[in-house]
Amino acid sequence: MQRILRYHVVGSRIDQSAIPTMVNTVYQTTLADNQISVYKVNNSDISVNNGKIIQGDNPTVGSVVHIINALLKPATVNLVALAKSNTNLSLFAAAVDRANASTQSTLNAVMQNGMTIFAPNDAAFKAAGYADAAAIQKADQAVISDLLLYHVLKYSAYSQTFQNGADVVTAQGTSIRTNVSGGKVTLLGKGNGTSVANVVTADQVASNGVLHVIDRVLLAK
Repeated sequence: MQRILRYHVVGSRIDQSAIPTMVNTVYQTTLADNQISVYKVNNSDISVNNGKIIQGDNPTVGSVVHIINALLKPATVNLVALAKSNTNLSLFAAAVDRANASTQSTLNAVMQNGMTIFAPNDAAFKAAGYADAAAIQKADQAVISDLLLYHVLKYSAYSQTFQNGADVVTAQGTSIRTNVSGGKVTLLGKGNGTSVANVVTADQVASNGVLHVIDRVLLAK
């Protein structure tokens, strides 16, 4: 309970007007190694991780309280460890192990603005031609490294903050397109034609960012 409470506290006063607009902004909480991601469309539409502020700017002595509609859950592991704990991401985990040291360092990094990983599930990797972990280990290391970085954003982005028709730049340097319809998020890689990837499990919290499981491997070309 102490961990949960500390995860809901930031060590400085942040009024709604002080939150940047249309930018994923990360704030360090009073729980070590755990950050929250805040996204403001306007003062009446502010996301905090996977929750929303429903009553903001409640003043107290020397601080301010924002009431949200979700309990925020602190992380216990980083993104790579979180992915490896999911049996349906075994091929993604094999790809991480196959990647070069630079890519592995990026995936394990603690960045100022956090990180987002779109992790293709095992069925997605098989559909992309990687039948099993052995096939990934035989694949060109540079290809696997480039593929993984195309599934990474260098900031924490929760599902409700994605904008319809937006092109977002990945850690690989090429963009992907996000589409939102009826609360459903899909992604389109530049090499995927019209075949989108669905976000099938969203907003998995890690100590250095957030992970979304998708059902298609994104292709940069």
